[in-house]
Amino acid sequence: MPTADFLYVAYCKLCTREQMSHIDQAGGRFITVLPRTRREDGQLRDWMSTSAPEFTEALRRPGKRHGDPEQVWRVAPAPFPSSEGHRIVWVHSSVKQQRDETARHERIQRTLAALAELNERLAGPRARITTRLAAQDAAEEIIDSSAAEQYVSFTITETIEERFRQEKRGRPGKDTRFRKLTKTRFQVTPRLDADTVRRDAASDGCFPLITNTDNLS
Repeated sequence: MPTADFLYVAYCKLCTREQMSHIDQAGGRFITVLPRTRREDGQLRDWMSTSAPEFTEALRRPGKRHGDPEQVWRVAPAPFPSSEGHRIVWVHSSVKQQRDETARHERIQRTLAALAELNERLAGPRARITTRLAAQDAAEEIIDSSAAEQYVSFTITETIEERFRQEKRGRPGKDTRFRKLTKTRFQVTPRLDADTVRRDAASDGCFPLITNTDNLS
C-alpha cells in the first residue's frame, strides 16, 4: 500500500522538472543526482573554484584493497537551490577525486604526446601535410578525439626552407647554374590553459544531489 513517507532515490534520469514536480506535488520525497548538463552544476563548480564549502563527513569505509586509503564521503549545503527551488547538497568523494584528477591528467598528456608526434611528421622529409589548413585540421582532430579541448589549444607557425639545386647533372663548376627550391614547414605549438585546469581541479571528486526534503541531515 502506498505510504507518504516513501523516499524515491534514483540516478540523474529522475532529474527532470516534470518528474520532480510530479513527485513533489503528490507529497512524495526524492533524492537524485543533478546531471552535469544542468546550469546549476556549472554554477556550483564556478563557486567551488573560489570558495571553500563547509564539508561534514558523512561516511568512511576501508579501501577496497589492502594498503588503499580509506574511502571518505563528505557533504556540504550548496549556496543556492535549484531553479525549481529544491535543495542541493554538494557531495565530495575521495575516490572520485583521485579518479577525476587522473583522468584529466591522462587526457592532457595523451593530447600533448599526439601533438608532439604530429610535429615530428610535419618536420619529416616526406611530410604529407603541405598547407596551414591541413595542419590545423590535424591538430584539431587530435584535441577533439582526446576530449581535452577545454585544456589544450594551439598555434601554428610557418617557416620557409630554402635550398639550391643544380639545373643539370654533373660536377659543379664556375658556370653551373642553380635553381632555388622552397618548402613551407608548419609547427604546432600547444598551450595548456592552467587557469581552467585549476578551476576544474577545485571540484574534483564532487557531484551535486538534489532533493525536495528539508528535514534530513
